[in-house]
Amino acid sequence: MKLLGFAAVAAVLVSSVAHAETITCVFSEPFVKTVYDSSQKTLAVPTRFDGQSVTHLRNVSQVSTGDKSFDLVSADGKVLQRLHLTFAGSDGMSEIVFPYDVRWNYGRGELRGGCSSETLKAQSPNRP
Repeated sequence: MKLLGFAAVAAVLVSSVAHAETITCVFSEPFVKTVYDSSQKTLAVPTRFDGQSVTHLRNVSQVSTGDKSFDLVSADGKVLQRLHLTFAGSDGMSEIVFPYDVRWNYGRGELRGGCSSETLKAQSPNRP
C-alpha cells in the first residue's frame, strides 16, 4: 500500500514538472509572493517589499534535485528557490497547508514559505 501511495505522489510530481503551469509561493515577514511561469520560464519577484514593485526574472529553469524536490535556477546558474513536495508547506501565518515547502534566498537572507500550483492546490483545514 505504501508503494502505491509513493507511486501516486511521484506521478503528481512528474506531471506537475512535465507540463507548463504556474507555481505561486507566499511568504510572511515580509508578506510577499513569487510567481513562476514554467511556459515563459519567468519568476516574478518583489523588487521592494511594498507589494507594488515586481521584477520578472527571465530564463529561469526548473531543475529536479531528487525525490519530490526541484530548484528554480537563474540563467547564470544561481539557485533562486528550492521547493520540496511535502504536502505540509506553510506561509507562517495562516492555517492553509501548501503542497510545497519553499526556501527563497532573496539576497538579504532566506525566507521560508508555501507554494501551490494549478495541479496541486493549497488546502484549508477542516474546522469543527
